[in-house]
Amino acid sequence: MFGYAGKILHINLSKKKVRRLSTDKMFAKGLVCGRHTGAKILYDKLKPKTDPLNPENLIIIATGPLTGTLAPASSSYSIVTKSPLTNGFLNYSMLGSFGSELKYAGFDAFILEGKMDMPVYILIVDQTVELKDAKDVMGKDVYETEEIIMKDTGERRLKSLSIGPAGEHLVRYASVVDDLHRSISRGGSGAVLGSKNVKAIVVRGTGAINLAKPERLESIVKDFQNMVTSDNWLKRMAQGTLWLIDIANQTGIQPTNNFQIENLETHINSNAVRSLLRIKNISCLACPLACQKYSDVLKGTYKGLALMGPEYDCISMLGPNCGIVDLEAVTYASLLCDRYGLDAISTGNTIAFAMECFEKGVLAKEDTSELEPKFGNTEAMLQLINLITYRKGFGNLLAQGVRRISDKIGKGSKKWAMHVKGMELPGYDPRAVWAMGLAYATSITGACNLGPQILREEILSGEGFNRYSFTGRAELIVALENEEAILDSMGICNRTGLPSAATEWFSAVTGLEANLLHSDKGSIVSDLVLNLNGQAVEVGAQTLTISRSFNLREGFSMENDKLPERFFKETNRKVTDKRPLDSHSFEKALGNYYNLRGWNEKGVPEKNRE
Repeated sequence: MFGYAGKILHINLSKKKVRRLSTDKMFAKGLVCGRHTGAKILYDKLKPKTDPLNPENLIIIATGPLTGTLAPASSSYSIVTKSPLTNGFLNYSMLGSFGSELKYAGFDAFILEGKMDMPVYILIVDQTVELKDAKDVMGKDVYETEEIIMKDTGERRLKSLSIGPAGEHLVRYASVVDDLHRSISRGGSGAVLGSKNVKAIVVRGTGAINLAKPERLESIVKDFQNMVTSDNWLKRMAQGTLWLIDIANQTGIQPTNNFQIENLETHINSNAVRSLLRIKNISCLACPLACQKYSDVLKGTYKGLALMGPEYDCISMLGPNCGIVDLEAVTYASLLCDRYGLDAISTGNTIAFAMECFEKGVLAKEDTSELEPKFGNTEAMLQLINLITYRKGFGNLLAQGVRRISDKIGKGSKKWAMHVKGMELPGYDPRAVWAMGLAYATSITGACNLGPQILREEILSGEGFNRYSFTGRAELIVALENEEAILDSMGICNRTGLPSAATEWFSAVTGLEANLLHSDKGSIVSDLVLNLNGQAVEVGAQTLTISRSFNLREGFSMENDKLPERFFKETNRKVTDKRPLDSHSFEKALGNYYNLRGWNEKGVPEKNRE
């Protein structure tokens, strides 16, 4: 099996039982691995209506066949679980070192279930698995956790996944962090690990991955390196995400004051960031893009601190969306989220929601631990991050996410809760790009920043799209969702947007043939067909349908494929030519989306693609 390690690691913590299963069984079911396999395992193995923080919930870490090879941008792997934030399907495709190292240790996937009776970290060295006492790292942030574990094991080359105190305290949007800085943020996978009494998973592998056509792969790598300097999208991605700050300010995408206004008068732009920070390029395995950025703070209150990023979404949600224009404070807040193991997007969105509630009189100082969370109050924002992390005072409520908070406090606050399916919106106002709104609504996981690459097609492609229309957007989103699922399943960074190239890489690594189906938009791929074990598998469509079926089983319906009311009723206060979304054309586009997916008018799959 070229490209595959050959084994799946299954640990039942409650029984302290470790099993090693054969990857052949995945092929017998026509599964590629990565997100594709993770979705199927979760659907098949998790009992319906299981509480996400119950020991029976599963966490599946699944690499792709290209993960850990020299195929370009091939450090991606998927974490799949039931989300404690949304109570639905959660996939987060991560770039980092852990997935590749897991394959070198001999495992294509790792299934974790049950709960330990004491805090532990899991140590995997090749085929050896140990459950180690974690009492010395409990309460520590992710930086401290990794340092202590490295010292404890005497192994500096371990690759880690760890949680901070937010995960230990079961904050519903707690993150998992790969090797200190790569945050697996959305949906609360850190809380799931915390609920299982697992502080970290560390792995060291010394094995190799067999390739079907190594000479062909070497040639492909050189071709991709040439593409990085010529392809407009790849050149953008090589800059990281800071360029998005300027695009967001220019186009009105940047949300401000909890998505009430756009284009807050601010000095937060890419030049200001580069003036404050010394930015270094960080490259994932085998990737010449080096799109990850590591920064040293050069001046001001926090001079000398270092952090990953900060990324656009962190700056957007902790900054302008909270009415905050102090870039130093926003940078420090981003660092706190990384160290505490908090999703910065949900954190910023939740604090902004609290600020609006406070300013509109729904919350008073006696409700907010005597803080005054008003838009622009930097000190309140920083204090709330600490309260959320440790679930102290007002932070205990905010740790639930905006949907649960609005359900609890009522008083009309649901109108200001900026979420889809319970997941807080990232830093893109859909009134400025209508297709983004449809993508949020149809997303299986809720409003996620890792969804379809809408901006690539609507703003940067040069195709001349009308950003204020839903016409043709259902077709676009189906194609882009499939593209994302294909790349996630192969183990390729979905930022590349290169499924056509990825099929060549897949063939060179595995020796298997893959065929692409194209939409009527030319270069956009509508799906990937693989012949696995004699089965013709449409990877994108099958992955999305399995995930949709999981959500339906958990109680979701078409009523959850909605956007916050604000986007349909409130005109942007600063940019008067941005009218609200048209509800009629939105509903029509949503129905078209269901039809293209082969689902009925209520969004229920009619074809059995499981």
